[in-house]
Amino acid sequence: MVMKCDTHLQIKGSERLRELTSFFIEEFLNKVGAASRHPVHLLFNGNGELSENGRKKAVEPINSEIKNGELFINISEKPLKGIPLSALQGWLDWELGSYLLGLHPERFHYNFSELIHPLFPVCGSAENLVRDFVNRLEAGLKSYLVTKMAIDADHASAQLYFHFFRLHLDPEEAEDYYLLAPHGWIRLLFLADRLKEYMPVFLLNQEIVSQNLKSFWWDFHPFWSRKDKQLFDELASIPGLLNGEPYPIQLLEMFKVCKNLFAERGCPE
Repeated sequence: MVMKCDTHLQIKGSERLRELTSFFIEEFLNKVGAASRHPVHLLFNGNGELSENGRKKAVEPINSEIKNGELFINISEKPLKGIPLSALQGWLDWELGSYLLGLHPERFHYNFSELIHPLFPVCGSAENLVRDFVNRLEAGLKSYLVTKMAIDADHASAQLYFHFFRLHLDPEEAEDYYLLAPHGWIRLLFLADRLKEYMPVFLLNQEIVSQNLKSFWWDFHPFWSRKDKQLFDELASIPGLLNGEPYPIQLLEMFKVCKNLFAERGCPE
């Protein structure tokens, strides 16, 4: 399928949205060599709400679910009218990449008791907190890998648009940050949650050689301490420094950077 379009334009109507969604999905799957093996089902709805137990709840305009091993992408048309074409392409690439990454669980398998626990031998609720923290590190690392997949498919600019489009100011985040600052363990969980968003930003900043996205991200988080900013850059640099190393090794190195911070008390500098 061949389609000419200016990816900097905005989508105006539902018919065009549906047409371009199918086109972008087919294009990405072809580029990563997965078109014939992994059919994608598109479900379009109007207002960006789903019903659950008789109640309506807001959902992301583009969200995915896997049923019987197949990918279903839900598209809410109304919230997406006016979205830049490149942001739409980047968002769809992200959903597809996340799905394709999940098709190979053996690549991400590791034994927590053998890999992580010996470095921080705690038990009970403390171990559960460490497991939770590692899960959040994993979410950040996988988001990096999804973005790398899109970059390798020559879709770096679409990812740039997507992450610019997704940036938003959370008015409660600054209050939460200062509230949790004196509590080392909980603070690390709070920070690790943001890695899923930051690690793609860091990678794109390196690949496209543009400071704009990264500086824009920090403009939305001006209350973060210098120490926490340095921590995020160090964590986000690990997959690139260990490129080619197995996933568990990259995850282990990320945990090593953080493990001593669990003992910290008091506000960060």
